[in-house]
Amino acid sequence: MMGACIDAELRRTVINGVSAQIHVKLQERIEKEVTAVVKAEVEATLTAKISAYVEALLKQGEIHSGGKTINILEWIKNKFDNTQGWNSLSAGVAKVAKKHVDDMKLRYDRAFAVHVVDNMRKANLLKDENVAKLLEMD
Repeated sequence: MMGACIDAELRRTVINGVSAQIHVKLQERIEKEVTAVVKAEVEATLTAKISAYVEALLKQGEIHSGGKTINILEWIKNKFDNTQGWNSLSAGVAKVAKKHVDDMKLRYDRAFAVHVVDNMRKANLLKDENVAKLLEMD
């Protein structure tokens, strides 16, 4: 009698546990699918609204920038002139690349110097430890 009661309780516990896991998995899947659908609709709506806004701006032919109204083509031209847009992009990339190359060169020089000093020490060319320490310093 006691064994049957334990079996029934164990069966009920297993069923409740499995049901809870199924419920959690279903809820996660439903939330994921609903989020995907809502995201797609929001993106479509935003794309349509942004396209309509840009089209209206282009038809109008003017934009307000810096407290004054200027022609949209002039505004675009200003965005890509010397200090902005593509020119500044290439200048920025060149600046970052130069800095990176300089940093790499400095690291290589330091590593080479440490390697030379280490090899000199191994060959007993540096008798005085103070000389070796001075050579290793930056």
